[in-house]
Amino acid sequence: KHHHSVPRLRRPRHRRVMLLVRSMSQLASTATRAGRGCGIRTVGSLGNTQQGVVSTVRVKCAGRERRVSCQAVSPRPVSTTTCRGNATATGSRNAVTFSAVTDTTSKHPQSSSSSPIYGDPTLYEMAFGFRDFDAEVSFLSRVCEKHGGGGALTSILEIGAGPAWHSIASVAKFPDCIAVAVDNAPAMIARAKERASESTCGERVAVVEGDMTNLDIESIKAEAQARSLVTQNFCDSTEGKPFFSGFDCATILLGTAAHLIRADDAISCFKSVAQLLKTDGVLVLELEHPFDLFDGQLLDAQGDAWDREVGDDKNTKVLVEWGREGDHFDVETHVVERTVGINVVDEKGSPKNGFVPVEETVRCKIWTAPEITLLGKLSSMKVVATFGDMATEIPLCHEDAHNMIVVLKRDE
Repeated sequence: KHHHSVPRLRRPRHRRVMLLVRSMSQLASTATRAGRGCGIRTVGSLGNTQQGVVSTVRVKCAGRERRVSCQAVSPRPVSTTTCRGNATATGSRNAVTFSAVTDTTSKHPQSSSSSPIYGDPTLYEMAFGFRDFDAEVSFLSRVCEKHGGGGALTSILEIGAGPAWHSIASVAKFPDCIAVAVDNAPAMIARAKERASESTCGERVAVVEGDMTNLDIESIKAEAQARSLVTQNFCDSTEGKPFFSGFDCATILLGTAAHLIRADDAISCFKSVAQLLKTDGVLVLELEHPFDLFDGQLLDAQGDAWDREVGDDKNTKVLVEWGREGDHFDVETHVVERTVGINVVDEKGSPKNGFVPVEETVRCKIWTAPEITLLGKLSSMKVVATFGDMATEIPLCHEDAHNMIVVLKRDE
């Protein structure tokens, strides 16, 4: 089982949904359809492109405002031929999207070792490393203080860790904290170990191989105990020997829980986490916001797209496509098969030397809050808090709510 057969994604807060239409006369009706009859106003135009005219509108519905880009494209027959450069023809649709792909594009889920996105840590970090991980670790600490045992964060288990962003940020921020980062992709494990060794506190971070549907509880505890000996701060003693009593906090972030497609796998994961937590430990999940499910965006197979500069290099941008018109959504299982594409381009919009545009299909389960509550009950945990982002000041119903953050605690 490879829960990281596909990348875990989190879009920037201001999402841009690309809606492809054939003429300017369709822009208003397309935007209205996207907004489900909600308030819409035009905020500008991105001008003419090779694909047509792009206009931007804001859609506000149920207190949530989204920026929507409507693109008028010239109708043309489209084949399934893969294009190179920073545009690709997709399927039989009369539209062109910005993402570039290669001749090796696969429309089927891949294993973590063959995933062109998750198997390339450099590309993955360029595309999804825009988050403020120091601030997110502070959020996790505040959640533990309020809903856990109180006090500073002393241990964290990062499941589906990827480059171990949160593990390394946690031990860097809290001098008495240790971390165990679990992943099952060889490339990401190697990258996480490299990042840990480069940090000044790498001896307090363990990077281990593991599948979140079948966590090796004893192995993880042993790694945590070995790291805790460095701090000599929270090993309880029994019969004169130190032992690890459990994690303050376990995390499944960046949408990783969406790859728990089967209920049995989710229950197995939750039960293992409950055994790895302290009595007053918490599990923090980051999931897609329910608005994405219930506003019809998934059923209508709409997609998001964003770009960002790479570090301080203003001449390099990474373009990310997160979903595409026509992606399949199963209304019974709530599993969406998203098209995800990444392209690194120079200041002229041409593919950057050394980077090959990639694309793959991501299978994601859209979990709802009641389902998480039920999974918690089946795993001896209960939901104690929800948020709309990795920030305590943003509730789930807030207009700035981006994702659904659920905090569970052992129910004993």
